[in-house]
Amino acid sequence: MSEVHNGTDNQELLKMKVTARVTENFIIVWLDLKSETLNESVMNQLRKMINSINVFSDTEQCINYLSQIQHEQIFMIVSNFFDLKFFSIVEEISQIDSIYVLYDKKIDYKEYKKIKGIFNSIELIYNELKRDIYLCQRSLTPISIINPNSNSITDLNELDETFICSQLIKDISINMNYNEQAKTDLVEYCRVQYAGNRYQLQIINEFEHDYNRPSPIWWYTRDCFTYSMINRALRVQDTELIIRMGFFIRDLHEHIERIYSKMGKSHSLTVYRGQGMLNIDFEKLVKNKHGLISFNNFFSASTDRQLSLNFAKQSLNNTNLTCVLFQMHINPLIASSPFISLDKISYHTNHKKGILFPMYTIFRINEIKQIENHLWQVNLTLTNNNDEQLIRLTDYIRQVTDGETGMHRMAKLMLTMGKIDKAKEIYLALLKTTNNDDKKELAHIHHQLAYIYEQKDDLINALSHYDQSLNIFLTYLPINDPKLCPTYSNIGLILKKRGNFNSALEFLQHALDIDLIAPNPDQIEIAILYINIGGVYDAQRKCTEALENYENALEIICKQLPHYHPLIGATHNNIALVYSSMKDYSNALIHFKETLEIEQKSFVHDHPSLVMTHTNIAGVFEDLHQYKEAIEHAEKAVNILLNAFGTDHPQITILQDYLDQLRNKQ
Repeated sequence: MSEVHNGTDNQELLKMKVTARVTENFIIVWLDLKSETLNESVMNQLRKMINSINVFSDTEQCINYLSQIQHEQIFMIVSNFFDLKFFSIVEEISQIDSIYVLYDKKIDYKEYKKIKGIFNSIELIYNELKRDIYLCQRSLTPISIINPNSNSITDLNELDETFICSQLIKDISINMNYNEQAKTDLVEYCRVQYAGNRYQLQIINEFEHDYNRPSPIWWYTRDCFTYSMINRALRVQDTELIIRMGFFIRDLHEHIERIYSKMGKSHSLTVYRGQGMLNIDFEKLVKNKHGLISFNNFFSASTDRQLSLNFAKQSLNNTNLTCVLFQMHINPLIASSPFISLDKISYHTNHKKGILFPMYTIFRINEIKQIENHLWQVNLTLTNNNDEQLIRLTDYIRQVTDGETGMHRMAKLMLTMGKIDKAKEIYLALLKTTNNDDKKELAHIHHQLAYIYEQKDDLINALSHYDQSLNIFLTYLPINDPKLCPTYSNIGLILKKRGNFNSALEFLQHALDIDLIAPNPDQIEIAILYINIGGVYDAQRKCTEALENYENALEIICKQLPHYHPLIGATHNNIALVYSSMKDYSNALIHFKETLEIEQKSFVHDHPSLVMTHTNIAGVFEDLHQYKEAIEHAEKAVNILLNAFGTDHPQITILQDYLDQLRNKQ
């Protein structure tokens, strides 16, 4: 077979599986025109709170960088500089949460709502920054909201995408099997991400050697890389981070469940959570009263209402947020999710009234009421195991992803929903995290990436990944193994699209030869290979060879499939087109009519799919100089389009002009 050349995509990815990147929800951007303030000591203090710090001495470069940030919240420090025009610009950048100005003069900054103050020393900024980070983290708790009327699910796109993904992530994470190597890999990964951060590197060393001595909950509640990374991973559904932190996510969830299973469950409980909520999310919540709300992260609440109320009020000055006090009613006897007290198991000693919930805990939205200006109370009830809507949603998601395991379930779901870029992101993350010795897994991932690039019409990268998949398969499978037929076939189809017909025929014919001698061949697969080979000959204008293969396919599928199956109709259509190009109009008409009969049985009489067939039949009658019949079918094509799309469809004008030409010939 002909050689298939590799593309260049992902070459760097394959060379280095661990690269430095942002792994937290926050970054610091520091603009210092004189570069006088930021020294190693200051950097070390700041990196205890936020790992990623970006320093600029040029305002234009700084603004360009700020404008490109999409997923992280920005805490900005500006030193030795105060320019009204600059602050007017950055005030409008949505990802900026807070600005701290280090300046030795008093300035009126009240018109700039994001400026938290004018400070004359960096030390004064530290405590303010730490507090603001904590509040921002609470407001970033990701949520999904489900309409209460979602009683019958027929289309995945009707559901909140984040809800679907979050439930699947939970199911995948807590059921994955991990060994000690998973922790070693995470430690290695974190050392790359936190390189130069002495504070976090010390904690990473502790994590490596003493992970089991405290507990997963102890590590999660500590202000360090574990808390920051897991919140980032689940907030933006960062596939790579979720995979790398998978064992910790599982351990944390299982630890919560173990403690919960030993708790007494004799009485109901009310807990509270105060936070700022994005205005757009709050509006959606109000519109879906009595629906479901999922908190898509591990999150904490408190038995202390006043403490939670104070947290809610901290966001009063932020116009992008609505202050919300969640009041959560829990009946432990029927609760669908575990929860635990943080007393004596948290890293912090002040968590005596704290309650921790696992990721993706789901509540029913009850009452929503305003209790003060700009402050709302939302009453929730923890769902129970018999909640019919929740059961239907969960079963449906599992049904759609049946047959796959691990993160492949998520990728399959994304492909089903048409989220091709998200599926690509998942497979690239799997490629980075899969062991090089796992040949079967790597071959499958490359095969799926090839399919995705093919859907995006990126044939070079599609061919590259199919080739890599084939080369890996051939390290443990013989060249004529039937398992390789889909890959040979797909490579052949890509080569056909690129106009490399001879090589395409080699790959397709090789796949067919393997299938024909297989012990239990799939007859439909054989028929499809005949169709694809016929398509290559058709493209080469080799009509005799094309007909032979199409007719071989038709003979098989007529025995295997119901008479009105769409594949039979499509094959008749292919045969008709070849006869038409050979000017054998009588045979072309026979097969076009077979196509039309099957389409009319498969679709309603005015379905848009019939337009092309009526047009093709009109063309054959025109060539036979039977203009009355040609006009009849052309009129049907025009009327179907008009009924389906109205007069705005671009094909209407073309078909109408063709119909007019036929009438002039009559």
